[in-house]
Amino acid sequence: KIVLDTLYNDKDRKLRRRPVQADRFAEELIDLMRPCIDEAGIRLTCHIDRQCGPLTVDADYLQAALINILDNAVDACLFDEDTSKNFQVDLKTVFEKDNLIRFEVRDNGVGMDDEVIKKLFTSFFSTKGHRGTGLGLMVTRKLIEEHSGTIDVKSEPGKGTTVIVRMPFQQTNP
Repeated sequence: KIVLDTLYNDKDRKLRRRPVQADRFAEELIDLMRPCIDEAGIRLTCHIDRQCGPLTVDADYLQAALINILDNAVDACLFDEDTSKNFQVDLKTVFEKDNLIRFEVRDNGVGMDDEVIKKLFTSFFSTKGHRGTGLGLMVTRKLIEEHSGTIDVKSEPGKGTTVIVRMPFQQTNP
């Protein structure tokens, strides 16, 4: 993971964009993550908006970014000391106005305060101690921005976190 994060961050690369259906892309993402999330004993829900059109993206890089966000959601549940919770991670895709597709990852884990949120995308900042590299979210934001997308984080300590990625897409004429 450290090597991949470093390569994604440092290597000048050209995105290999191709059209992918957003709903199928999200389903593949869930298929990849489900075994890990199930093994952790966390409930996974997925709500896919079938109105979402095609994205022209480098699917490998966008997938890596979203997997990192989902991994962090799982970790937020695993690191939560409140064992009375029924931990859950949700992935949602939504068609939005202005030709945007929103990928939303929500967890009910440990959450973060405003000071931590301000540092999230800083290199080598991690709340995971020796288990984190401090590169994952910085690289994730870079990959999303290279696709002309945005990433926003909302969180509340003890309640969980929501990460919203908005990606532009081109409508095609029927």
